[in-house]
Amino acid sequence: MAYFPLFVNLNDRLVLIVGGGKVAARRAASLSGFGCRIRVVSPEICKELRRLLKNGQIDWLQKKYETGTLLDEGRPAFVLAAGPSGVNEAVVRDCRSLGIPVNDASQKERCDFYFPGLIRQGETVIGVTSGGTDHRLAASLSAVVRDYMKERGESRGEKQRKKEPGPVDLHVHSTASDGSLTPSELVSLAVKNGLSAIALTDHDTVSGIDEALTAAGEIEVIPGIEISCIYEEKELHILGLFIDHHSRGLACFLEAAAARRKERNRKILEAFQRDGFQLSWEDLLSGHQETTVTRAHFARALLKKGYVSSVDQAFREYLNPECPYYRPREAILPKEALEAIRSAGGLSVLAHPCQYRFGWNKTEVLLSYLKDLGLDGVECWHSSNHIEESRKLRSLAEAYGLFPTGGSDFHGAAKPDIELGRGRGNLRIPYSVLENVRRHRHF
Repeated sequence: MAYFPLFVNLNDRLVLIVGGGKVAARRAASLSGFGCRIRVVSPEICKELRRLLKNGQIDWLQKKYETGTLLDEGRPAFVLAAGPSGVNEAVVRDCRSLGIPVNDASQKERCDFYFPGLIRQGETVIGVTSGGTDHRLAASLSAVVRDYMKERGESRGEKQRKKEPGPVDLHVHSTASDGSLTPSELVSLAVKNGLSAIALTDHDTVSGIDEALTAAGEIEVIPGIEISCIYEEKELHILGLFIDHHSRGLACFLEAAAARRKERNRKILEAFQRDGFQLSWEDLLSGHQETTVTRAHFARALLKKGYVSSVDQAFREYLNPECPYYRPREAILPKEALEAIRSAGGLSVLAHPCQYRFGWNKTEVLLSYLKDLGLDGVECWHSSNHIEESRKLRSLAEAYGLFPTGGSDFHGAAKPDIELGRGRGNLRIPYSVLENVRRHRHF
């Protein structure tokens, strides 16, 4: 019996996958581009699923399937049974009793629907299935259609898409602070990655912006900054977008902040040297005399000298607040950071809220507090966010009248798993986000 093709809107809907093997991974990877919430139920998962989990594309319920699991997080749109046959049989039985559509990867006779081979180009989606009777035929047809779609890349629809601006990345770092690429190299990589705009947001410095603007050419470079400040003994980062990087008021603020940072760095370096570490100021600068030295520079110097095997280890063992070589610096308050950004005509944004690990209640208190001080926006999309975290942040931004923005927090070699404009593979900030930010500028 042939099955009727039906295309379904899965945005924000829950899909449950029972099983942790490669079949489950293929199903999850295919679904991840359609806006649904994917939950995998299995005691163990394969490396492909672990990669999707790390990228925030799935959630994992680490346990054996049992009756009742289907409704743990609300009623799913459908269930994919991709485990051992006996487990799949139980899943199918439970789904039938609850009226939930189910696909059994181990036995086609138990399927309410088939999971098709997918070909996608933009908004065009084509599904191919042989009803479980001839997988080779379905694969061949999929290949033919895929080749046709590729050859048709210059169709009117594709040409129209090419006229539309590419994605943006509104949080990136260069060698002016703790990134590994110069501002010019950063612009070149942004062009290569198909971005239409980047915001250069180095830590407590604007020294790389002129170089980036000169190199810009094909893409828009937004002058920005990332200012560190202290809230309840926790370090926060506030982004400034569309700043006048030649503002005298901002320059005075940054000179004072640089003096505080330099004094802190001197204390950290002296502590290392006192304990026999062969580190010098030149090791920290690494050939970039104008860079703003951060703890990341210490981490990279320790790695280069062979004291640690990774940047992560350097932070864990030496540089995090609970470690012996950490030194606090004189606190900059959020009010000061926000006023400095406003004085330069910029828009202020709370960077990566989930990294502070406040929990949602305290995050909401923080947003309310900063909003009263003049905060303009929230970084809702970030390389470290899961899908649900980004969704929750967008909801909070709307509730507090703050615009949403996003960026990869790209540093280059310092964070090698993060790509410019793509994060850990799960990030794409559409140009419309930048357009919305632009509408909030202070004139």
